[in-house]
Amino acid sequence: MHIAMAGRCCSPRSIRAITTWWIFLYARIDMGPINDTLAHMDSLSSPLRALSRGIGVLRAISQSGPISLSEMVEATGLAHTTVVRIVRTLESDGLVRRIDGSKRYAVTELTLGLSCGFTQDDRLTQQAAEPIRELTRQVGWPIAILTRVGGAMIVRDSTVRETSLTFNVYDAGITLPMFASAAGRVFFAFSTADERAEMLARALQGGPSTSTHVLEEFRREDVIERIRRDGHVAMSSVGSEERVRGNAAIAVPILIDGSVRGALSLVFFSRAMPLARAIAQLVPPLSETARGLSIRLGRGDQARRPVGERIFSN
Repeated sequence: MHIAMAGRCCSPRSIRAITTWWIFLYARIDMGPINDTLAHMDSLSSPLRALSRGIGVLRAISQSGPISLSEMVEATGLAHTTVVRIVRTLESDGLVRRIDGSKRYAVTELTLGLSCGFTQDDRLTQQAAEPIRELTRQVGWPIAILTRVGGAMIVRDSTVRETSLTFNVYDAGITLPMFASAAGRVFFAFSTADERAEMLARALQGGPSTSTHVLEEFRREDVIERIRRDGHVAMSSVGSEERVRGNAAIAVPILIDGSVRGALSLVFFSRAMPLARAIAQLVPPLSETARGLSIRLGRGDQARRPVGERIFSN
């Protein structure tokens, strides 16, 4: 009996009936949502090409920089227009910068923020670690070493946790506006004319909030020359730009082989002493520490000469 039933179920007539039923059922089902879901699941498991391309360009600049756009195209295999768009985005985000007077690009210190938890020795920060701690032991006030990232200054290291004479914490990674911080102003003044023009343009195009009056002041050559002659910038009664109201700051440039690479900044209570007294007492040891770093990191010939003489001797 079972054999007979199986024979009837598998007869050509039965197979045609079952096939017709499945075709009818399939036609009634809207496969659009199902296909969309399958496509979405497939996209989640696939790499995001735009991100992969951006990482590839950033890797090429990091490994081979300073590097030109054509060299990036060769290194990544991407189209020139694609590379240009990626580089503009990376530059806008402060991850890469164009080398002054050339068509080559290099990564900035901000790329270190992409490797949280991974220790990357930086020569400037490493060499400054002990001198800034020795200076804090000498003067009592916290010292920070800062470098430029885009339109701001970023703290690379500080001794703020090693002294009680502080209002606020300036840990590595904190950024300060270029024109509203002593470190930013002194770095700006010791930069080249082209670099200063680029920083001013960045501030006008949406950089850190800075008053037009301040920007116009720093367009003046006499202001730049005065800062270079003094060899420092001092700011009293600073507000939120120096992280907390009631602080005052003094900053000096770090010059390596004639080029500014960073700044040393000392922050103190504005009520602790008059600014003139602070300049007289604190600028000499701060400048001496900066000169010591210049000698260690550079050839040393320019670093051993007074700041004003280095700038105006040519």
